[in-house]
Order: sequence, then C-alpha cells, then structure tokens
Amino acid sequence: MNFHKLTGKSVVILVDRSGSMKSIESDKRSRLDHAKEAAKAYLSAMPSSSRAMVIAFADRAEVVCTFSEDVGRLSSRIDEIEATDSHSKIGEALQLAVAYSSKTSVSTEADAGSTIAPPESASLELFSDGRLADAENEHVTRGELTFHQIGEATDNVGIVAFDIRRDIERAGIVSVFVQIENFGFKSVATDVSLAVDGSLSKVQEVTLGAVAASASQPAGGSGSGEFAATQNLIFEIENDAGGMIEIKIHRPDALEIDNSVVAPLSPPRAIRILSVSDRPLIQTYMRRTFQYALEIQDFNEMTPSEYESAPDAELSIDSRSAFDLILLDKHDTNHLWPGNYLFFGGIPKIDGVEREDEDVDEQVFANWARCTCSVASWIARQICRPEVGASESA
Repeated sequence: MNFHKLTGKSVVILVDRSGSMKSIESDKRSRLDHAKEAAKAYLSAMPSSSRAMVIAFADRAEVVCTFSEDVGRLSSRIDEIEATDSHSKIGEALQLAVAYSSKTSVSTEADAGSTIAPPESASLELFSDGRLADAENEHVTRGELTFHQIGEATDNVGIVAFDIRRDIERAGIVSVFVQIENFGFKSVATDVSLAVDGSLSKVQEVTLGAVAASASQPAGGSGSGEFAATQNLIFEIENDAGGMIEIKIHRPDALEIDNSVVAPLSPPRAIRILSVSDRPLIQTYMRRTFQYALEIQDFNEMTPSEYESAPDAELSIDSRSAFDLILLDKHDTNHLWPGNYLFFGGIPKIDGVEREDEDVDEQVFANWARCTCSVASWIARQICRPEVGASESA
C-alpha cells in the first residue's frame, strides 16, 4: 500500500466553546456567536481545492466535523456548536489537530510505482477569546497556528474557586472558601454575598486590582496596582441542618455565568473510621485512641483479608470511600476509593508509589490533644515494630 500527497490546502478550525465564550459583547451577541461567524467567513474565503475539519473545545476537545471540502457541511456543523460552563484548555485540541492533519491518502493500484511523500501539516486556525488555562504549557508541534482574537468586552469579575468545609471539632460551624478574580483592565469593588436556602446570611466587600496589562489594552482605573486581581474570602456560619449554599457577586458584567455558584451542604454527621489490622494489640490501642479518647463513636475494624473481600457497597458510597479515614496496618492494597487513608508499614498499590529500603525506628508522628498524645505516640511506635504480632493480646 502506497501513499501520495493530496493537492490543495488543509485547515483545522479550532473553536473555543468554554464558559468565557458566553460573554456578551456590545452588540448583545455572545463571543461564541462571533467566533462561529468568523470561522464560517474563513471557510468561505478558502480556495476551492482546500479541505477543512472542525474541532470544538473547552476542558475537553471534540471533533465536530472530519476533513471535508464541502463548505456548507462544515458551516452547518459549526452552527451546531454550543457553549459549556467549563474552563478552556487547548492541549487536547492541539493533539487531535496534529493527529488528523497529515495530508496523505491511500493510492490506487495504478499508483503502485509512486513514492511515499512526507506528510504536509495543516494550518491551525484558532477562534477564541484567548482565556486558555494551559496556554503557557502547550505548543504547536506540527504546522502553524493562527490566533483569531474574539471579543472586545473586558469587564468581568468571576468566582474561580469554591469550597465548603465543616469544622471537625465543631460540626455546627461551616467555613466557605471563595476565590474571586478580576479579568478586566480596571480595578473594581463589589459585594459578595452568602445565602442559605435563598436567605441572605452574610455579605463581604472586596476590592480587586486590574488584571496584568497587555500592550494593546493598558491597565486603567485609579489605584489599579494597589490591590491584587485575585482575592480570597472566607465566610463562617453556623448550620446544623444542611441546605443549599449560594455565593453571589453583586455586579453586572460581560459574563454572568461565573457571578454565582450553588452547592449542597450536608447536615453534620458522625465521623466514620475504619481500622484494618490483624494484630489484636494494635487494634486495641487504635480503639482506645479513636473510640474512647477522641470519642469517635462510628469506629469499625476489619482484618486485611476481610477488607480485601468486602463488597464495594460496604466500603464505598457514590464512588467515594464510605469512611472519613481508613487506617491500614502493614497492608499493601489497591482496594481504594477517593478518600483519606493512613498507611502504617504498608503502601497503596498505585503508580508512582514505591517502598523505600530504609526503615525509620521509634518515629513519633502523631500528637493530638494532651489527653491522647501519649496513646497516639505509643501506637505510632508499636505499629513499626515487627515483633508486635497478631498473637499478642491486650
């Protein structure tokens, strides 16, 4: 089987469909609308002998249309692209573009005497507002990339990170962490509120500096260098019932989708701990530390064989660990779900984790409250001692 080069130009159209492409411009149209219009105009201007393919991307990339010379078909597929709420990462899109862009075709038997021509790279045409999270880490390995800047609106303040945590010792206290970022070129001040089940609970004011200026769009606004463009806020509330938490930025801008975030808050529950060991003495002191000294009522015990044979429904809930902490004594395992694990003298069987030859003797690594530190320290020492066997009893 032989190959020969196709004639004409090959183009890969890359259309950004991330959340920022929902930004509304001065003509009341979204950036994605402008990107699709620009991409279709580019296709219409290509020579008749050219072919193109279309890739849409946000955090993941998708081939919308494989290589075709039918401009009408390509334009129709571009019209079907819809925006997502995800961040924009171009890495996977570039990999797909390179994989599809070699200009080769299978020759017929009549071409049996032809030679194999080296593949010619397609040109990559990127239609995006440029807010690519991985832009600094990615580069084009084949062909040339042309960036078509989409959008002029720069006024946008958004929520970029969010987390909810209950206090371990005070289950009725909830901390809500929020990170706010200014993507505009002028400093801004705005209120940020927290509501529980639609009822306003707390409000904080935050001042954000301008984003780093570019050559074409200088920073503006008074005091633009006095504040960071990214600020962290912490709300602390009392809640014993659970509910829906909403964080909201109270100012209109070009992108409304990142001005609020809603997440469920579960009611407080008892901490669940599982101890996995076949050494009775270790299990006894684990029980004394967690169940009695630390007052962990939902304390469970298994032997390593019981742990490995336990059904998934017993160890996991909704594809996560059913326990807040699993302690494993001298047991290597890959029987793991997303969660918190503490290995004593063992390792998780996952890629990149290997056992070191060096042993650490008499290492005290735990120090809880004064009433329990001596017990915890004793356990830390005893678990590392090979002579403490399953035959010992409390």
